[in-house]
Amino acid sequence: YRGMDGRVHHADHKVYTVFSLWDTFRALHPLMTILEPEMTSDWIKTFLLHYEQGGRLPVWELWGNETDCMIGYHSVSVIADAYLKGIRGFDAQLALKAMREGAHLDHFGLKAYQERGFISSEDGAESVSRALEYAYDDACIAAFGSRLEQRGGDDQRPGFRTRSESWRNLYDPGTGFFRARRNGGFMPGFDPYEVNFNFTEANAWQYSLFVPQDIEGLIAAHGGSDKFEAHLDALFSAETKTSGRDQADITGLIGQYAHGNEPSHHMAYLYNRIGKPEKTRALVKRIMDEMYHDAPDGLSGNEDCGQMSAWYVLSALGFYPIAPGIDDRYALGYPMFNKAMIQLPNGRRWTTAVADEARWRTTVPSDTAKFTAYVPKDLRHARILEGGELLVDADRVPYRVYWPRVGTVLDGTYVKGISPRSGAPVIRAAAPTFSDVLEINVDGRGECTLISEGATRTCPMNAPFTIDASSTVEVAWSDVFTPVVGRFTRIDGSRSITLESSYANQYSAGGDKALIDGLRGGDDFRTGEWQGYEGQDLVAMVDLGAVVDIGAIGLSVLQDQKSWIFIPSEVTLSWSTNKRKWSSRTIVPDVDRKVEGGRALEIWTEALTSKARYISVVAKYPGPCPDWHPGKGGTTWIFADEILLRER
Repeated sequence: YRGMDGRVHHADHKVYTVFSLWDTFRALHPLMTILEPEMTSDWIKTFLLHYEQGGRLPVWELWGNETDCMIGYHSVSVIADAYLKGIRGFDAQLALKAMREGAHLDHFGLKAYQERGFISSEDGAESVSRALEYAYDDACIAAFGSRLEQRGGDDQRPGFRTRSESWRNLYDPGTGFFRARRNGGFMPGFDPYEVNFNFTEANAWQYSLFVPQDIEGLIAAHGGSDKFEAHLDALFSAETKTSGRDQADITGLIGQYAHGNEPSHHMAYLYNRIGKPEKTRALVKRIMDEMYHDAPDGLSGNEDCGQMSAWYVLSALGFYPIAPGIDDRYALGYPMFNKAMIQLPNGRRWTTAVADEARWRTTVPSDTAKFTAYVPKDLRHARILEGGELLVDADRVPYRVYWPRVGTVLDGTYVKGISPRSGAPVIRAAAPTFSDVLEINVDGRGECTLISEGATRTCPMNAPFTIDASSTVEVAWSDVFTPVVGRFTRIDGSRSITLESSYANQYSAGGDKALIDGLRGGDDFRTGEWQGYEGQDLVAMVDLGAVVDIGAIGLSVLQDQKSWIFIPSEVTLSWSTNKRKWSSRTIVPDVDRKVEGGRALEIWTEALTSKARYISVVAKYPGPCPDWHPGKGGTTWIFADEILLRER
C-alpha cells in the first residue's frame, strides 16, 4: 500500500483508507466494536501507520492523503472506545503517544485552545465547534491514559482532564448556548438560528448539547433537569428556518435538530439523562420513521461514510452510544422490530425482543443461578458481548435484561478526577472602540487588572467600571491558562460614516462603523472584522468632523476566490470640503484573480496635498464568478475592513 509518506509499504494486517472520523466516531465505529472487533483493531493499526508515516493520527484521510476537511482529532475517540471495550492487538502506548502529540500541535486554533482554554473568533474560523470537539477528544485521551495508568498531561501544559472542561469557557448561562468569544467577551448580536463561521456546518442550536463527556455537568450548567428538559423541548419544537449563510448540510430538521448532519445525532437520547425516557423513545421513533426511506433519496443527509446508516442500525436495535471512549454504556431508545438478533463474533447472541412478562418468564432457563437479570436504564457493552436479551413491552418500555454469567465484566466507567470549575471570565463592553467613555463589566472569578496610559491598577470583578482612554483589561483566573484579555481603543468620535449599501448580517464586523473603527481583519474573512457585501457596489461616505490636510485615501479589501470574494473591479475615492465640489481618483486594481487563499489588499490614491472633510468611496461590484471558477455565474462578494486616511 502507499503510505502517508508517499512510499510503498507492506503490512502484516489489512490496511484501510477513507476515514471520515468527524462523522463516524459517533455511531459507525461504536457499532463495529460489536460487529467487527478484528476490523476495528486493523483500523486502529492503520491509524498508527498514519502517525508513524505522516506525523499525526488521521482526521479525514483519503487514499493516503490527509484532507483536514473537518475538525477535531476524533481518531482518539475511536481508539479509546475500542480499548475500553476490550479490543486490543495494537500498540496502546504508541497510540497514547500519538494522541498526546496530536493534541499539542499549534494549528487550527489548538495553540490558543491550549493557552487560553478556549478559541476566540480572532484566532480562526469555527472557533466554538473546534473548542467543543477538542474538549471531548481531550476527555477521551484522559480516559485512555487513565486506563493505561498514564498522566494526561505534563508539567508544562494543562492536563487533558482539565482541558476536557473547556466547554465551560464558551457557555453563556444567560442564553443557555455556547457562544463565540471575541476580545475577552462574547460576540455581540447573538442569534442561535444563525449559521455562521463560528460553527462547523451548524448554528448555536445544533452545537448547544455537544458535551458528551460531561452531560451531567451540562445539565447542572443549565440549572438542573427541568431547565435542561426545557432546552431540549425548545430545540425540537423551534422554527425549522435558519438565518445567516446557506449551509447545504443542515437537513432533516425537527425544530432545530438536524438529523441530516452529525452534531445532532445524540440529542434525542439525552432525555434519558433527566429521567424522561418516554420522550427519547418518541423522538427516536419519529426520526427513524421520517428520516429513513427505502428510496434513492431515502436518507435525510449525506451517508457520510456509514454514519447515517449506523445511527439507524443502532437505533433500530434499541440502543445508542452518547459518549464513545468515555464509558461503555448505550442509551436505550425505541427498538424498531419485534425481534432483532446480533450474532456476535464470539459465538454468542444478543437479542432485543418485544414480549410481555409471561413471555419473559418462559424464556429464562430454569437454572437461574447461571443468569443475571435486572431492570435496565442503559446497556453495558460487556453485557452485550456476553450474550443475552433485552425485553421491552409493546410500547418499547424496557423491563428486563438478562445475560449468562460468563467471564469478567470490563470496567467501563471513567472517573474524571477533577471538580467542576466555573468558566473563564467574560469581559463585557458595548464595543472594542469608543469615543468618550466606555463602561466595562467583568463577570466571573479572577483578578482584574487595568492597563492604561502606562499605568496599572486593579479593576473590580462583577461590577461596572469606566475608562476614558485606550486600555487593556487582563483577568487572571487559572493556574494553567493565560489571562482573559480585552483591548479597548479610543477613537475620534467626531468622525461618522453613512452607508448606501447593505452588508450581510453574518459579515457585519460589528456594525455600521466597522469601516472607520480602526480594527483590521487579516487574511481570513471569517475572523469577524471583515464587512461583506454580496452582489452590489460598496458605497460609503465618511464625515471627518472637520477639515483636515490629507496625504492619501485608501480602502482595505480582501480577495479569497474560493469563497467567491473578489477585489472590486474599480474603486473611486473622492474628497471634498463641503460636499458640493469634489475631487476624485479611480483605481483599477491589478490583481491575479486566480490566486488561491486569503489576501488583504490596500488600494490607495497617489500622494495628495489637499484638504477634505468628506470622503466618498465607491467600490464597484466585481461581477459574477468568471468562467474558470467552480461557481461560474454565481454572485460574488466585496469584503472591506477599513476606509484608510493618511493625514499630512
